[in-house]
Amino acid sequence: MRKIILTLFLSFLSLTSLAADSKGRFFIEGDGNLSIKNNKTGVVVSGNYRNKDGSYNRAYLDSVNKLFGIPTEMGEDISLRTISFADYLQDKYAPGKTLLLLSGYRSPKFNAALHSKGRLAARTSYHLEGMAADLIFPGVDSKQMWEEARQLMYGGVGYYDGKSVHIDSGKPRFWTAATALPKKDEPPQNKNIYLSVDYDVYKPGDTIRFMFSGISEYPFGVSTKWVLKKGDHKKVIVEPTFKESKNIKDNCYMMTKRSDVRFIYWRIPTDISADKNLSVEVSFCDPTTPLMPPKIDSRPFDMSN
Repeated sequence: MRKIILTLFLSFLSLTSLAADSKGRFFIEGDGNLSIKNNKTGVVVSGNYRNKDGSYNRAYLDSVNKLFGIPTEMGEDISLRTISFADYLQDKYAPGKTLLLLSGYRSPKFNAALHSKGRLAARTSYHLEGMAADLIFPGVDSKQMWEEARQLMYGGVGYYDGKSVHIDSGKPRFWTAATALPKKDEPPQNKNIYLSVDYDVYKPGDTIRFMFSGISEYPFGVSTKWVLKKGDHKKVIVEPTFKESKNIKDNCYMMTKRSDVRFIYWRIPTDISADKNLSVEVSFCDPTTPLMPPKIDSRPFDMSN
């Protein structure tokens, strides 16, 4: 197959081709410039995914969505946190080099086929959510990078005894090929359910998007009243906006499908003061599965002025 090379030149967008010089909205991020090549198609997406004002480049995201194979019907982009994490690692370990993408988005059908063949494909893989990437960092000792990257405890970091490293923007954890999957092939029953937020840094008046991941079973119930807190100190009640209000009964929202768990919003009150290491606590309600935790905290985030 003839390889197609697609390079984003940001000059036509009235942006410079230099790395962005403003910070984005993640705790761990690089210079805002990233080049990735799809190992199967040969397509390359290269340029600034973060603009000079700290916003994110729509043209780059559209192209990288195609590179990762994310279907338009998902209604969301490849995780910006995953891209920012990859950029951080690229700047540190392989500056100026193009990363090689071995695996991006996986459809449920494809992931199930890999799992049935005994491949390292978890039932609740973050590849299913567009939150993961298996990457080769040219010229880098992948095991050494994995050893160092896992200490960040920023997301998932996996090493499979080869040249590639898995990174994702899910719950902080790490593994090797020997420990990647549970020894018994049992349904996880939502025991690994996790609540992500779209950014790490917000301002009063911003809207947070919440996204559940690690889900293996539907339906399940979520309380309609959450709690913004710092540590054990509760700050304010959070009443998020769910996709379909008709699913609410007795202050419990029934999650029945993927779109229910991926598009949950809360507008931050304008009078909330700046603070660090905040999280949102959410409780589960009927129905639940035997292995589900009764409640979980979201990924931590900061509130700035």
